[in-house]
Amino acid sequence: MKRLLPALLALALCGALFAQTRPLVLQSADRMSGSKTQGLLTLQGGVKFRYDDATFSTELAKWNQNLDQVNCSGGFRFDDPGGRLSAESGIYDRRNDKAMAQGAARLRDSTGNLRLDGDRIVYNRRTSLATAEGNPKLTAVEADSSDPKALRWDTLTIDARRFEVDREGKVARATGQVFAVRGDLRVWCDTGTYRWEEGTMELSGSPRAAVGDVEISGKEMRIELEKRRLKRIKVAFDATGRQRAFDRKTRKTQCSQVDGDTLEAWFDGERPKAFEARGSAVGRFYEEEKGEYVNRADGAFLRLDFRRGKPDRGMVTGRAKTVYYHFDEEALEGRNEAIGDTVELGFSPDGIRSVQIRGLASGGAPASGIYYGEKKDPARDAAKAGDGRERKESQDRLDAGTRQEVR
Repeated sequence: MKRLLPALLALALCGALFAQTRPLVLQSADRMSGSKTQGLLTLQGGVKFRYDDATFSTELAKWNQNLDQVNCSGGFRFDDPGGRLSAESGIYDRRNDKAMAQGAARLRDSTGNLRLDGDRIVYNRRTSLATAEGNPKLTAVEADSSDPKALRWDTLTIDARRFEVDREGKVARATGQVFAVRGDLRVWCDTGTYRWEEGTMELSGSPRAAVGDVEISGKEMRIELEKRRLKRIKVAFDATGRQRAFDRKTRKTQCSQVDGDTLEAWFDGERPKAFEARGSAVGRFYEEEKGEYVNRADGAFLRLDFRRGKPDRGMVTGRAKTVYYHFDEEALEGRNEAIGDTVELGFSPDGIRSVQIRGLASGGAPASGIYYGEKKDPARDAAKAGDGRERKESQDRLDAGTRQEVR
């Protein structure tokens, strides 16, 4: 149908009379019906409005000039210099400069690399704030989103019950059953804040992060990425870092757990580099198949270094104390208890390889270690040693500064 150009010019003038400041301008429509005097109009076919530097379009609109609102039920697309909001239907409120989208709503920035989806999205242009509800999801892509070979670490997706996105401040806040994925990283929490220019996520409400064979948890968490790679996870209050390292040669799984008031876990992508625990630091190390024999290290500070993603060496300082077990193949030989200012641990694929004690123990006493031998099975000892003598439980004291190799 021929465009109603004369009528549209009249409507533009009418819109200007109702506007308090800048007018809402109707640029095109195929058909129009309603009452101009009452300020209620129905527009159909190729409907397009403009307000300031924004435009929005639909196939069916009801324009209430008294309320300065346009209700769009034939699809909705709202464009401004910052990006685009689209949905099955929508409402534009000119007085508050607010767009409300309903049904498969999507808000994306001008680059297309940041996208917010939900059943309902409200975008306030005055505050640059957008809220999303109804199965909302935030997707952020750092690389060219059109490149099918983009690395998994280039894309972050966050699911939650509700989102609030500050487009000007470049901050997204997610609340309610938050779940985030980036490459091999998985994150769960109650509340999360993502700052896309900084590449950080701040989490609270029982946050938990998992990457590869590592799991980190606590009460508050901050995740830092650098050049699209995981760099560090910082945890405060009831902090825990766990790892399960499977060795293909020994076919054994070594488990490590580090607890503290605070924890910093350093990464090179998906591989752990180090755990650092402060304040009531505790380390637990054991073979998964021998979970009842847990080697333990306590102190004010504990650092566990990894090599190629597996425990390599550890250090405990500040009234350090360790308990670790000796095995001869699968049989328990005994256990060692060591105390000092500093205890250094060496690891192998079989677990703890060596322990070295340094400095003074609590109260100024010299650092020391005690070995407790276990009673042996006479039949097994006879088979190995050629006699039937039973080895009694023993206690051998280790000198401070010596290196105890674990058999």
